[in-house]
Amino acid sequence: GRHEEMLSLHAQQQTRARKTRSLRRTLSSGEPNHWQIPQIILRPLNGAPHRRMWRMMLLLTSLTRRGGRAFVATPPRRCVSRVARGAAADGVDPLDVRRAALVDAIDAALTKEARKADALRKEAKAAADAEAMAHRANLIFSNLYRIEDGATQISVEDWENGGEVVEITLSPKFRSAKEEADAGFKKARRLRRGSAVVEELLEASSAKSTVLEGLRGDAVDADDDALEMLEKRAAKKGATVVEVEALPKTTPVEKKKKSTWTGRTFTSPAGVPILVGRSRKENDRLSLVIARDGDYWLHARNAPGAHVLLQLSRAPRYYSEPEPDCLQMAADLAAFYSDLRNEARADVTYTSPKHVTKPPRAPPGAVRLREELGTHVGRPDAVPDECKEKRGESGQVASW
Repeated sequence: GRHEEMLSLHAQQQTRARKTRSLRRTLSSGEPNHWQIPQIILRPLNGAPHRRMWRMMLLLTSLTRRGGRAFVATPPRRCVSRVARGAAADGVDPLDVRRAALVDAIDAALTKEARKADALRKEAKAAADAEAMAHRANLIFSNLYRIEDGATQISVEDWENGGEVVEITLSPKFRSAKEEADAGFKKARRLRRGSAVVEELLEASSAKSTVLEGLRGDAVDADDDALEMLEKRAAKKGATVVEVEALPKTTPVEKKKKSTWTGRTFTSPAGVPILVGRSRKENDRLSLVIARDGDYWLHARNAPGAHVLLQLSRAPRYYSEPEPDCLQMAADLAAFYSDLRNEARADVTYTSPKHVTKPPRAPPGAVRLREELGTHVGRPDAVPDECKEKRGESGQVASW
């Protein structure tokens, strides 16, 4: 028995080794076009040694499913983690691997939505037959007195169609014709109720797929900050990316660099930091990455301008709401750093950062407000002269 177990184990090892050698030969001989793998997936492979095991595992993950290959040797999450570590060891930018993982997660969500939409269309088609089903049940019910027990087929006159004689085949799964008629009426009512819901679900599925397709297009060339934002938005749409801890860790220096704000910074009389974006990219980063719950976001109403963040989360003490002079200073800065700077007064919208969203495929700096907390009057001329002099300079810190 022990000898047979050893022989069986040896045979299994030989089989795995043979499959591995065959797969390596296939990968080494296959051209990228043959595999039909998108360039975003191939990008992490450029310049990497062919003998690296992680290269083969990348092609074995669900990333390869889009190329028509059915085999998956390792669970995608575990495999992407190994791929990321292998890429980092080979000097390949792990950001490319994160892009590939995000695209794969979005594709999986799109496939799921497509299957859901197909199922809903089948339900919609069945709902369209509700009237015919109810009519058939009505014909059976109207002729119950003529139907004998055990009958499998009946001929009835359809008075809704000019008295035409109709042949109806009765189902053997019902104990009586009355039971079949009642079941037909019940199913027709259920289909009628579901038809309106199905249409709403189809519209929601189509809208979700449109958003996911936009996210997929944005992910191809996204930088680190944008990729983090896209991963969060994709997760809300059901496209869960590989866990952050599975990817190469960000060093403390990189974390500090990422969280450091180099744009305009002001300090209110109460010591609350006020950040002002200098460009569209900085506006995006300020509104979608740096802003925290509890802060106040401001922008000149109906006019191009900088995004302004009143950072109550970084204040010396806790504020449930900003003090009037702090809010006034932030509103003045929002009006000053906008196209309304030459006006005596300008309306400034303020809201919580959680109500600031990025529309799909919107250009940098373009955001949408789900809700406004209010409007404040900004006075562009109220800012100190030193702020006006330094308006064109970068990264200046000023106190009011």
